[in-house]
Amino acid sequence: MKKSLYLLLRDISISQGHMANIHNDELIIYFFQEPSLDINDSFRIHIKISKLDITICFSFNERRFKISELGESKLTSLFKEFKNQANYKGVFKIRDRYGDDDYKFNFGFLDFLKKEKKSFEKEELDVFSNALSFDHHILQEDDYIVEDLTNTLHFLEKSAGCVIRRLPSNKLGFIQKYNDEQSLTFDNLKELAVFLNKCFDDAAKVRKKWEDILETTFSHTFRIEGSSLVFNQWYYSSNVNEFFYKFTDSVAEAKKRFLRIGQDYKQSLENFLFEYPLINPSSYISEVKLVPNKDLISFQLLHYNFSLLNKSFALKLTVEPMMNGLVLEVGRTSKVFNLCDLNNCEQIFGEIQVEIDTFFSRVKAEFLDTLEVLNTGQKYSILDGDLSFVSLVGVDRYRFNRIPPSLSSISLIYGEPSFTIRSFTKTEFLTQLRTFVKLDNLISEQLPSIISHFNYVRKYDKYQVFFAFKREKLFIATPVGNFEAVFKVNNDSSIRIVLLNKNLSSPIHTSAFFETVLKAIENIEKHILLAYIFDSESQSSSDELSQIFSRYTVNTSGLFENHTKYDVSDLTKEIVKIITSNRFKPLNCPSMFEFDNFKEERIKEFVELLNSLNLLIEYLPLTGAFHIR
Repeated sequence: MKKSLYLLLRDISISQGHMANIHNDELIIYFFQEPSLDINDSFRIHIKISKLDITICFSFNERRFKISELGESKLTSLFKEFKNQANYKGVFKIRDRYGDDDYKFNFGFLDFLKKEKKSFEKEELDVFSNALSFDHHILQEDDYIVEDLTNTLHFLEKSAGCVIRRLPSNKLGFIQKYNDEQSLTFDNLKELAVFLNKCFDDAAKVRKKWEDILETTFSHTFRIEGSSLVFNQWYYSSNVNEFFYKFTDSVAEAKKRFLRIGQDYKQSLENFLFEYPLINPSSYISEVKLVPNKDLISFQLLHYNFSLLNKSFALKLTVEPMMNGLVLEVGRTSKVFNLCDLNNCEQIFGEIQVEIDTFFSRVKAEFLDTLEVLNTGQKYSILDGDLSFVSLVGVDRYRFNRIPPSLSSISLIYGEPSFTIRSFTKTEFLTQLRTFVKLDNLISEQLPSIISHFNYVRKYDKYQVFFAFKREKLFIATPVGNFEAVFKVNNDSSIRIVLLNKNLSSPIHTSAFFETVLKAIENIEKHILLAYIFDSESQSSSDELSQIFSRYTVNTSGLFENHTKYDVSDLTKEIVKIITSNRFKPLNCPSMFEFDNFKEERIKEFVELLNSLNLLIEYLPLTGAFHIR
């Protein structure tokens, strides 16, 4: 409609000898008082058209114009012809001042505008005011404004609300400034009063219902869309009608019912946890109350959130008018229950209760299933009750996040590649956990004796393998290099000692740990000897001497400095002769925690043995090197 009015006024302007164009929802007329081809002889008229009014604004260039009687006559003729052709029922509005020029009209144009603008008599306004059912003021500016002093009808706000105007047709317009296309026309003020009273009653009814639901002051906005009252809040809006009242009543019933039900479930869960004190979920949240969502009318009714063995359990029930109902979130899934399906509210409430009941039944079942796992965590002191490495997957399903971090030998224990990916039954999980703990104990208690056997006790042979430590990693030192060794626990709880980056491994049995590790290392040693044939004459004496020092320091470096006049090969032969004919006796090392002291003792014993046979040697712990004097 507006576009056709703009086009008509533009065409009439051009036909009367002016220039005009439409730009950014505004018509600009270059008005000539006298015929001219020079645009500088014109002044501009900026026109905004709406359904019930046309706003006129004059803009003059730097030349001072004196609007003549002919000019005013042309202005009057322009707008009269437009009004007649368009059958326009609105009014023309003009500002009193036009910038610095402050032009005054003296030849009839203002009289034409005054005739267009109709006003109400005081008696009419008094009758209208008395007919309104709410506390108000009536203000008169360019138009009439009804200001609602109860702050209920926001579309009556002074700044950008609705105004009342008597139209040239003697009807009145209720003009919606934010959307003039939806402005209303009434025959008289009595009809408008009936309309406003109905809006006020409906708005007050909605306000009261939602304040009862939210238990606080109701932040709200009401606007008019056409002839309908619309409740609006941010992105949510709804026509205020019987449908909306029924929806509101359903929300009130949902609040009442689920706060009661939620309290029952909360108490039931707390009684359950009291009965089983070992079950102690973390980050525990159990909220059964109305929690408003900032300034929105959406709100939370139920919120349960807690975790056990790295598994989160979460349930939240919220009222979301934007989604026309209730939103139930369980874990990462959510369901929307549409309360606008008014015939099935009882069915909807029943479905939600079944979902909540299923959630708490599952929680209790999974919690009960964890009791044996929790007891096992308490049983082993090495775990110190720390089960952060466990993830509960479901009833009878558990997963390792990692190898238990509190194990003292954790750097020496590995799992299969799928160890932290797959889940185990509870029996499998507990068997695996016991295997880790037992293996950790065996490594701590018996690995020192195993190292002592290979590095010190058994007769020296340059082709033998032995053990070395570097940065908490265990290596098997061989004549062809050092290979990291780990104890690998398979998913079936069997154990193998494995040389990483080497396709060599051998089974280990916890029931005969010492014997099976000895056998495994000897098997690995045979594989290495079969794979490589060494010629003692071609092998460097320096390499062999370095191997000797690595062996007796349980280190990978084998550093030494020769400060004698003898060749390394001669020194090597002499040291080999000594350690071949003088074997070390077994020494007790209670655990890996004492292994550093054990090493120092063995190195000291080795140095004293060489010194006693006139081969002067000194060990410097700071550098880990031997100095041969």
